[in-house]
Amino acid sequence: MHRSTIFLCLLAAAATYGYRWECEDMAGEESPEEYEGWCVVTNLTDIDLLKTSPQIEYESTSKLLLNNYQSSSVAPWMQGYFSGVDHLGFAYGNIHSLYVIPSLRNLSVWVSNVTEMTLDPTEDYQLEAIIVFETIVPLPNDMSTLKRLKSVEVRETIYPTLNLSSFDGLVNLNSVSFRASRTSTVVIHSNIDLPNLTKLKLTFNDLQSIPENINRLVALEELDLYWNDVTHLNMDAFNGLKNLLQINLDMNPLKTISTAESVSLPRLQYLTFFNGKLEEMDVRHWRMPELKKLDVSNNKLIEIRNVKGYLPRGMTLVGTTNSWSCQFVESTREHIVIEQSSKECGVRRGGICCTEYDSENEDTH
Repeated sequence: MHRSTIFLCLLAAAATYGYRWECEDMAGEESPEEYEGWCVVTNLTDIDLLKTSPQIEYESTSKLLLNNYQSSSVAPWMQGYFSGVDHLGFAYGNIHSLYVIPSLRNLSVWVSNVTEMTLDPTEDYQLEAIIVFETIVPLPNDMSTLKRLKSVEVRETIYPTLNLSSFDGLVNLNSVSFRASRTSTVVIHSNIDLPNLTKLKLTFNDLQSIPENINRLVALEELDLYWNDVTHLNMDAFNGLKNLLQINLDMNPLKTISTAESVSLPRLQYLTFFNGKLEEMDVRHWRMPELKKLDVSNNKLIEIRNVKGYLPRGMTLVGTTNSWSCQFVESTREHIVIEQSSKECGVRRGGICCTEYDSENEDTH
């Protein structure tokens, strides 16, 4: 019998009856994610599948982890073997071409070598989540066929350029996270359509500036750029993000923050610049009526200009290790709450440690 005929027969049988996976007992083993709840199969190859036949009686396996899977490809002919599998994972494997099984809801790839990931534009994909951990797997340039995709999480791998526009048109996508992926460039087209993307996390990366066209992500609520290389921030970049609730720029070597025009962030509640190199800050053009906390701890500030009238009354300013001028503290402490860790200091105003600078340095409004 011709090999392609065998494939078709196997596919038909598997699609009808499913496949019995012999799950291993992995109690006490370590892995990049808890094995609990997974059916783990080790050292499987595509040749092994060809030597077996689906069985009429089988127990459905919803979470299948193929450990040390070796294959030239995960191909369309295999999809019948994964009937009933909602979450398919690959760990410590080598796969030349990874075809995404249309019936999957979750796909995880950990510590593996994958040359390419392929999609069939004619299929009705059910995939809702992709997780990639310590694996170099090029995401397809066009992922618009994954219409049900809700989240993408990539951790500790290498993605110098993240093309967010490859997700264009995915109306269910709400979360994209690239952590420690050496990302230095983020591409966002000016006409991008991601109407429900609420979370963008690009932490522990190499970004030197805020991605251009970030304000085109109009549904964004949380922007996390923790531990990058941003030295200058132009607040104008955020104009138009009317749903934004949180901006995290902690652990960036920020030296300057500029604002050429009024910046309106009507829902913003948390703005953090912990452990930067800021020496000056002026909030005159900020329009953030719901701001609850501004964290500038571990910077080099002695004042923030134009607090009164531009930052909301009762807001908390977290300013540990900054050497606040006493005039700044006196002029603002009835308008905002200044929070700092307790420490020994010679001068206090309202319980806040401060420094009495020469009058020529005092120009707080």
